[in-house]
Amino acid sequence: KFILMKTKHKVFVYGTLLSGHHNHYWLETSKLLDFATTDEKYVMFEQGIPFVSKNMNVVHIKGELYEVDSTVLEWLDHLEGHPHAYKREEVDIVCNFDKKKVKAWLYFYPNPKGRVVESGDYDAYIKNKKNEKANKRSNVWL
Repeated sequence: KFILMKTKHKVFVYGTLLSGHHNHYWLETSKLLDFATTDEKYVMFEQGIPFVSKNMNVVHIKGELYEVDSTVLEWLDHLEGHPHAYKREEVDIVCNFDKKKVKAWLYFYPNPKGRVVESGDYDAYIKNKKNEKANKRSNVWL
């Protein structure tokens, strides 16, 4: 008997693929390994969606580390427009739990635009943005 082994890949996600965000369903069949950060510093921009670029060394990017099979990796490549829009590259990622360093794929955007997300944490940035909007609405007197 032959057992079909699916190749596994580690992918670091930092934006709309994060749990709780609108593209997370692409990772439903994948295993969350840990919350993690990039070992090197990059820059994150946001203009409706986040972009991570190697153009500047600003901050360690925060995100989630997943184990995906080859089919999911192909889906992600399609979603991210690899290699024409985002470019998938292997980088060092540091796991939050045990501080272990692992290699994982990360999607970089070569032509970033928008606002710099100084924290490198898209999830916190979006939550803060929603809170600011809610506070502005609650401060309106009728």
